[in-house]
Amino acid sequence: MKNIIYFLYFIVTTNYKELFQKIKCISGEINKSKLKIIFDMLRVSLKYGASFKDYWMYGFYNLKDDEINSYVTTGRLYEFYSRLNDKEYIKFFRDKKRFNEKFQKYIGREFKLINEVDNTSLKEWLLKRDIIMAKPNYGVSGKGIERIKIKDWPDIDDLISHLRLKKLELLEDCIIQHPIMNELNPSCVNSIRMVTVQVDNKIDIISAVLRIGIKNHVDNFSAGGIAAPIDIETGTVYKPAVKKMGSEKYIAHPVTTTPITGFKIPYWKEVKKMINDACSVVPQVKTIGWDIAISENGPIIIEGNDNWDKDVFQIPYGEGRQYILNQSLISSCE
Repeated sequence: MKNIIYFLYFIVTTNYKELFQKIKCISGEINKSKLKIIFDMLRVSLKYGASFKDYWMYGFYNLKDDEINSYVTTGRLYEFYSRLNDKEYIKFFRDKKRFNEKFQKYIGREFKLINEVDNTSLKEWLLKRDIIMAKPNYGVSGKGIERIKIKDWPDIDDLISHLRLKKLELLEDCIIQHPIMNELNPSCVNSIRMVTVQVDNKIDIISAVLRIGIKNHVDNFSAGGIAAPIDIETGTVYKPAVKKMGSEKYIAHPVTTTPITGFKIPYWKEVKKMINDACSVVPQVKTIGWDIAISENGPIIIEGNDNWDKDVFQIPYGEGRQYILNQSLISSCE
């Protein structure tokens, strides 16, 4: 019954222009009629809770049912969130300003919500800075984020008007990343996506992935960045990085040529301790995708996501990881 509900949701929310373009490409790739592909896509969606985008993103058209069953799909991940996260408390993760206030101990930077200060106070705050990050307060996947050099705006009133027009409500100091992280890629902060599950006050890290930017001010997987899995025990990247789409593997950064495979994350023990402590701040939210930066002085939290992304959880590993969620759910029931 739940898969039917998800199926109806996918029908309403799908970008059909994009979908039909993908179906046309798939048809040529596997030499199967578009109609057969559509029927198979609908079958997979109903059986596994897969969105139509999941179908082409993970290449389900090339997989057998037991292989498809190994993947975390959109419907399955929603079920996972729903079982572990108290809806009354996810507000601390959906609202970036509220998150910064709640986790201020771990974020290591000043911030302002422009709707809570007058223009005079905002001008004073901006003029004390060289560069800021401006974000939509409820944004996701790095969308809409701007890196702003204050000197590029001789008239601060024009900058404030720009921020309000673009609805960039949350302003933050720029994070200065560790020199080793900067050697990897200096165009943006290269962050760690760490996914945790809390069961009976025990914190399990079920994924750790290094996200790396390429000529962009954000490193998000969905914004053209690359990602590679990190060994949770050692903090060492153990596989080449990949893009969200495409088969190319990156053993070194394509611009800086810094090796990716074997890259050691600084302050790794401190990263794990920080996240273990942070999980206790809102214990009612039991699975969180943390975005972590490494500064010169140690790790800091960029943000936390109660509805973390399944793509960066699976694609860098090159496998479906539903078995990880199954293990977590079994532990939560014991």
